[in-house]
Amino acid sequence: MRIAHFPQNIANHAWRLAVGQRKLGHEVVVYSRRRADETCGYMSDIYVDGRFDPIHFNLDMLRRSKELNSFDVIHNHGGIWLTQLAYYLVRKPKLFVEYHGTDAREGVGLHHQRLADGFFYSTPDLKKRVPHSSIWLPHPIELRPLPESVHNKRPLFAHFVSTEKGTSKFIDLFHQVFGEANYLFSADRKEERYIAREAELRVYTRIPQERVFAAMQQADVILDRWNQYGIYGYVSVEAMAFGKPVIADIDPLLYPEDCPVLYPTADTLKLMMHEDARKFAGQLGRKYAERVHESSVVAKKSIDAFEAALNL
Repeated sequence: MRIAHFPQNIANHAWRLAVGQRKLGHEVVVYSRRRADETCGYMSDIYVDGRFDPIHFNLDMLRRSKELNSFDVIHNHGGIWLTQLAYYLVRKPKLFVEYHGTDAREGVGLHHQRLADGFFYSTPDLKKRVPHSSIWLPHPIELRPLPESVHNKRPLFAHFVSTEKGTSKFIDLFHQVFGEANYLFSADRKEERYIAREAELRVYTRIPQERVFAAMQQADVILDRWNQYGIYGYVSVEAMAFGKPVIADIDPLLYPEDCPVLYPTADTLKLMMHEDARKFAGQLGRKYAERVHESSVVAKKSIDAFEAALNL
């Protein structure tokens, strides 16, 4: 099967999914409207015009109509906007639309749904906003070997900032539990440290992906996000894959019963002071990542939907 991920590679979701689809023996091309950068490590096969205004977007699709119609499936990421009329040029491939966040929450990508043969969504809070037949495609990930155990002087909590993630709430909770802390920061302000007597919190802001992985492996506990959607993000998935305990304000009703993400409370932070508790939570997270987020597992869900549509 020939699959095109188009027109953007949101948070590298398309690329990670393509890795799993290739493992299953399919030919996959990832288009992106964002150049690779060191912060997010975006990877794509083809970079196209990055402008989303109606004229440039539709002209670009018009120029690519023959190319796009050579695929069996076009896997759209970000929904179809009202002005993106060039999707009507897609005739041969089956068209699947995947929603990722703002596209569904604000409705900008919920147009021309009659063109689609199926729908996906990447975060479970979107289920109530997308067509009822939509399928959840969890954030896919390549599982790496588990890192060696860390031996920090005091339990180290790490938080990674790229967008608004409730950082101030985590800092306040840390102070509430561990009291006064010395504050240090790097020259570029990308790393801040709150060092209390019993624990330490490090906040990293927009650092390169490989540095994220290195810092995550050095940490004892990962603080992901604290927002109104009740979901965890890629930071949680990466952390669970590394066998790290994760804390985020998720809505447990949105996730499988065995989701091991912990809710941010004073008692949770106190519990994470115990090595056995951290080890147990980390083991549960790794097993959950293997079952729910491993790239070929997620890819299989998409391939099953594609094959059902192609066999109609």
